[in-house]
Amino acid sequence: MEINPNMSNDELRLGSLEIPNPIWQTHHQNMLEIEQKHPGFGKILKKYKSRGCFMCGLKADYLSPYSDFKFDAYEYNAIPLCEECNDWCETRSISLELSDNLVARPLINNGKTKQQRPISAKKGVKTHRLNKEKREVSISSDHTANPLDLPPILEEILSLQPMFSSLNTPEMQRRGILIRKLAPSAILPWAEKHGLSTEGRDGTGRKTRVPWFRAHSKVHSPKATTGWYIVYLFSFDGSAVYLSLNQGTTDFIDKQFIPKSPEELASRVSWAKQTLRIGNDSKQTRFIYDLDLRDKGTLANSYSLGNVVSFKYEAGKMPKADNLRNDFDLLVRFLNILQENSGINSDRFSSLMRNNTEGQEAKTKCGHTIKVTAVKRKGGPQEGQWSILVKGPRITGKSGRKTIYCKPSIYYVIRALSYFFGAYEIISPENGIEEILPQ
Repeated sequence: MEINPNMSNDELRLGSLEIPNPIWQTHHQNMLEIEQKHPGFGKILKKYKSRGCFMCGLKADYLSPYSDFKFDAYEYNAIPLCEECNDWCETRSISLELSDNLVARPLINNGKTKQQRPISAKKGVKTHRLNKEKREVSISSDHTANPLDLPPILEEILSLQPMFSSLNTPEMQRRGILIRKLAPSAILPWAEKHGLSTEGRDGTGRKTRVPWFRAHSKVHSPKATTGWYIVYLFSFDGSAVYLSLNQGTTDFIDKQFIPKSPEELASRVSWAKQTLRIGNDSKQTRFIYDLDLRDKGTLANSYSLGNVVSFKYEAGKMPKADNLRNDFDLLVRFLNILQENSGINSDRFSSLMRNNTEGQEAKTKCGHTIKVTAVKRKGGPQEGQWSILVKGPRITGKSGRKTIYCKPSIYYVIRALSYFFGAYEIISPENGIEEILPQ
């Protein structure tokens, strides 16, 4: 039987009515072997199919059994883990602890093996045990049903910071999983309600001293080096994490990140504070304007210079998820104000509107024309909105034109155009929205 290597594991290319699909046969044989070692594991997979990996929540094609865990109320002798989590636990002989909601967390300090080093913090920095209660995995995007609570994730990252190494040690591998996968997933339901995406970075190759994960607009900040965004920054010594309204603080030049000048960052921060009407004399006592990331490196210094306003959460004193959500929503409101008043985008599109009633056409770099006008018709779903007429190559239909509607704001014009041109593959994250902005 011929098998197309480009097909997915579950896709069948029929070549015989008698010979079984070799992909299915291999998987079936593996499941039989697993059932012999862990009787009833097939029932576990069926029962918890919507849960995915008990450790990270990943909905993987294949989940493996892991039996080294502690929870007497659990009726089975194994829990399903994805390949990455299973390998990480097995190579280090990690014991897992299950919460009442069946979320697995490593017992790093259980003293089981020499490989499991105790978390020894630097002088003056306390280490803290994770909260045992995690929320149940759910496909719902509501933040009250988030499969992994943000507070324990933040605490675990802080507990790993004192064991920093630029090499990919077991502790840094675990930190990478938390920063790149679990933490962005935890805030994704919050971000999506505001039209934002999430991502995390802890270093490419060598590990960074100050890891971060952020919520950002793909339109205004497709890369962490550009635009405004909301970011969680972890102090080098693990004493605190900051939720910061920040900006792109570096430029990627000659395959390396070069910090922007302090003067440029200070100018943008000053403009942002004036736009938001906040400052060092603000009545909001929880606002932090000067970050102390406990690191003298250039990146940490740039993060501090790029900070507009932030909230500080100390290790061991982490607020509840609802309080973290409220802080996040507040900074997102600030973020939207900055994006709507961004000078470069407003200048480019202000020429398209004449008192929001008479539109004029503008040419883009990618060869399209854009005309923005206010909808005059009363009644109907488009009343009070702006219409965007797009004409040019690769637009479907005989007329080669398309009309898009959006809320009456420069910010929503840019977002609508970015989504539209991205869907037609006219622009991509590599060339960005500059191609669709008026010349």
